[in-house]
Amino acid sequence: MRLARRGAADLVVVASLDMLSDTDAGMVAVLGLLVRSGARLWAVADGIDTADPIGRALVSSLLGGAV
Repeated sequence: MRLARRGAADLVVVASLDMLSDTDAGMVAVLGLLVRSGARLWAVADGIDTADPIGRALVSSLLGGAV
């Protein structure tokens, strides 16, 4: 996450979205950080990959349409 904060990460891979944070608010904050930094997110078990339109739409909906 330090690399993503600096804009130096191209891809963040997690087992599932719930690994991003212990709280929903924290998960939204991390997702926002990844979107702002331009990093791709791949949540393997959830089948979410922001490299594809469905993954981007899902993350956008979690962020309240802010993407």
